[in-house]
Amino acid sequence: MYGYVTDAGTTREDSNGKYREFTVWTSSNEEQVVKMKATGTSIVKGDLISFDMTSDNFIEGVLSTSDGTNKLTVATGAIDQFGKDYMVLFNGEDLTFDDDVKYIYVNREEGVAGDGLEQAYETADGNRYNNVKYVVDSSTGDVVMVALNTAADGWDNSVTVPSKDVANVVGNVATGAKATVSVKGTTTTINLAGEVTKGVPAALNNVFTGKEGNDTDLTAVTLKGIIPESGSVTITQKNDALKVYYSTSFSDGEKIGTYDRVNSNGGETNGDYSLLIQEGKTATVTVSDDTGVIATYVVTTTGLTVKE
Repeated sequence: MYGYVTDAGTTREDSNGKYREFTVWTSSNEEQVVKMKATGTSIVKGDLISFDMTSDNFIEGVLSTSDGTNKLTVATGAIDQFGKDYMVLFNGEDLTFDDDVKYIYVNREEGVAGDGLEQAYETADGNRYNNVKYVVDSSTGDVVMVALNTAADGWDNSVTVPSKDVANVVGNVATGAKATVSVKGTTTTINLAGEVTKGVPAALNNVFTGKEGNDTDLTAVTLKGIIPESGSVTITQKNDALKVYYSTSFSDGEKIGTYDRVNSNGGETNGDYSLLIQEGKTATVTVSDDTGVIATYVVTTTGLTVKE
């Protein structure tokens, strides 16, 4: 069973010991007050959880989106097309539903009765608000739970860049890889998935020169136009891939530099900034000026395989 936590509740105690009591909007389209042993999974308001219901409304086997150990892994997206047994997201993902898929309906932070999916709302700049969170069965690849947020700005006011516009954000993606892009506030998250051959894409050979280590498990991508047209910025890159490729110069995995459109270091043009990417790792690029951080880019590698 699945649920959305609308009230984190409180800790109580009876003759059997301490327990937590909280309110959940469930995949049965109803609100329930449930109980869990006080030493169980971490749960906070706004979590999505999976659980087994036992007697007296106690729940066991709980996984939650906020618990680091007993974690419920969910993906987020913006629905483009949908049917009884599938949905297609604006990032191009084409997902099939399990025969017994469960649904949860939420409006902002409240559980609501619902029936069916809906297309994500468009933002003023042509992106789409993320209106769905979902769980995929790793053994079948099918979606087993769908949580739809019916508010216009969806889940957490985050957005998806439609697949047709991804090339405006990230370039020089290696053959075999697919990039998806989501945005929340000033943070842009790019995920690379697919199977690629190790090494720097040919188009970036003039950027990544002077290799000191090796390119095992590495590829590279370009963040398009992140250096502003006027003025200079400081770019801080935290990236384990630097340790692999530049094992001496950037052995701590951090690179900091000042950039502008006239003197964009390292063979880049048009305000672009390229970085190495390592399978299984996350890279973070922070762009700052005199006022502070103006943009953050996070590159993840969920579903990426780098082969020899």
